Amino acid sequence: MAKKLTSICIALMICFFSVSNLSAQNRHPEDVVKKVRELADTLAENKNSVEDIEWKWGEEGNYAFLIDCDSIKMVNHPVKPALEGQDLSNLQDKTGSYFFLEYCTMANDNPEKGGWVEYWWPKPNEEEPSRKLSYVYSVPGESSKVICSGVYTDEFTQEELNKRLQD
Repeated sequence: MAKKLTSICIALMICFFSVSNLSAQNRHPEDVVKKVRELADTLAENKNSVEDIEWKWGEEGNYAFLIDCDSIKMVNHPVKPALEGQDLSNLQDKTGSYFFLEYCTMANDNPEKGGWVEYWWPKPNEEEPSRKLSYVYSVPGESSKVICSGVYTDEFTQEELNKRLQD
């Protein structure tokens, strides 16, 4: 039981919030931060197991996923379940960025507020990667578990969004 709970918590560290269609691109970054933190708090309070959490929400195809930053493995991904259990430490985007490692570094370096990471990832139903910014946040009390969620946008920079977190 404890091992299963530990595994569930690790999964929470997943990078939680990814947008799955164009209408979701217009979400406000503040909404992403709020939803990710809500999910992290729910997991931290042990109210639900990973399987009991609604990782998808809204009509725009919004979703969150969870990674274990101790092993850099996907714990839960509601849109691409084939990623679950996979070692993502060597996954690079088109610019050569090891963005899953960046997720974990950003969350670890900013445990109170989390942070934004920029990378390139295909939009749903597309092959070519697009610029994406994801907010990453450690589950309180479970620093190896990170929830992430992102937006495809050219409206903001990573630096601007991280500065907003500090204000």
